[in-house]
Amino acid sequence: MKRLLLLILITYVILVSGCREIVEQDDALYKNNDFDSLTTAKKNNDDKSNEYASVYFQNDVLSMKYEGQFVFQDVYKKEVRINMKILENLKNGRIYELYLDPIQGVPAERLSIGYFYELRDTIYKIKLTEENLNMIKSSGNLPEDSIIVCQNEEIPDALGEDERGFHQYIEVNGDEIEYHSYNNLVETGYYESFTWKKGVGLVFYQTGYGAESESIKLKLISKEEQE
Repeated sequence: MKRLLLLILITYVILVSGCREIVEQDDALYKNNDFDSLTTAKKNNDDKSNEYASVYFQNDVLSMKYEGQFVFQDVYKKEVRINMKILENLKNGRIYELYLDPIQGVPAERLSIGYFYELRDTIYKIKLTEENLNMIKSSGNLPEDSIIVCQNEEIPDALGEDERGFHQYIEVNGDEIEYHSYNNLVETGYYESFTWKKGVGLVFYQTGYGAESESIKLKLISKEEQE
């Protein structure tokens, strides 16, 4: 009988020790500085409502003010707004259009800055067609003609500075990422540039044709002056 009680006591001690070890291991997880971020990441991955954190845009800002210069038949300088119209909220990103409100003297087709597929730290400019939209939504694959206009790593120009053709490249300057493209096959070739700032969004944009023909230039008004 005493031997049986001794065996039960030994078994109990072993079980208690094992439980204490498991609890101590779990406590260590909670003390790990990365635990909260890992938990948040898992929550976001499981959350179908798309609560991913954008590096470049404040998610709750859908319209911002810019100082604008427009050169068409005349030169216009005025304060304008760039609006964001969200077209699709996906698990890992979102698709939206950036566009300007109507401006006297500026053709309607030039009011749209473009359609974009934004992931956490990369922004693609895409052509919005039903086929392209379905491809992104169903498989996450990007259309072949998609262009990276913002990312953390620089992309060099595939052509030499004086080489004729379509140029495009990305430069990284601290928190600002610049995308430039231009076509110098002809003197009146089209150009387009974006400057993005982390935590803010699009801070500068310009587009037009050679010799400043039909050009648009937009510079973000400071945060203090947004109200």
